[in-house]
Amino acid sequence: ADGEGEEGADGEGKGLTKAQKKKLKAKQKKAAAQEGDGDGPDSPAKGKGKPVSAAVRRMREEQERRREAERIEEAVAILAEDAKAALKELDALNLGDKALHRMDPDQVRADIAALGERCAALVAEVETLSAPEGLLAGYAPKNLQAVAKGVEQLQAGMEDWTTKDEARRKRKEKEKERRERLRAEGKLLSKADRERKAKAEAYREHLAATGAVPAAGADGEPARPKKVVYGKPAKKKPPKKDE
Repeated sequence: ADGEGEEGADGEGKGLTKAQKKKLKAKQKKAAAQEGDGDGPDSPAKGKGKPVSAAVRRMREEQERRREAERIEEAVAILAEDAKAALKELDALNLGDKALHRMDPDQVRADIAALGERCAALVAEVETLSAPEGLLAGYAPKNLQAVAKGVEQLQAGMEDWTTKDEARRKRKEKEKERRERLRAEGKLLSKADRERKAKAEAYREHLAATGAVPAAGADGEPARPKKVVYGKPAKKKPPKKDE
């Protein structure tokens, strides 16, 4: 009786076996359920079955937040390691010739500049994500502020080294010009010439102290000995004759 009512209502069950009728009924029931949930053949979520519950949606959002937080923490850790490496390079520059390994100033400057750009980009990204409407609202990654401060100190240290290096370069240029001028005037003495001159001066002072040569005057020239003035010899009076 049920099967006949079904055939009269649908007009499609005539000539079907009992198994085919059962299969057709299940198919119609599934189509009706999809239409009721808004997931029918023409719906945007076609083929996804039941709609996502609020609990599942919250769980997925939490998983996404966790992944973003882990990515930020990893970026902060990498930035901290790179900052330590840049600090060693800057220390080597400050040591100059005393450093075990000489560093290329241009390369160190480029490394610190790139580090500053990466740090600024990461800080800006965290500010966006941690905003009230962001994915990580209220999020504050640990060590980011400390790392950012360290990068700022590296940039300031690089600027200070550059200023000092420019001053050293100018001093070297002035010294080079002075030596070239003395060389042109014939006054530039080598180390051997200075040693010979010092020995000659020391020997001269020794002779002056012993009186072998006159001591130097105020102008550095040997003092001229005073001229000995000889007086006329006194005439001897003739002896008196006895009276």
